[in-house]
Amino acid sequence: MKKETNMQDNIRVEKERKYWDKYAPKYDRGIEKYWGFYSSLVDKISQDAGVGNTVLEVATGTGTISLKVAEQAK
Repeated sequence: MKKETNMQDNIRVEKERKYWDKYAPKYDRGIEKYWGFYSSLVDKISQDAGVGNTVLEVATGTGTISLKVAEQAK
């Protein structure tokens, strides 16, 4: 039973990965289009993180915020 569950989990994970890999660019464009303040929000989060600080990123979406913060933090 455990082996079947792992196979089912792997199939589900792969389906979800494919979906989000396809959807992520559209998601980012939609956010930028409908949230005019999004780029300034990302800049503010990056500034708040501060230069040289260690930052733990957990589930921030497609990575736009993470990549911007990574430019400042370590």
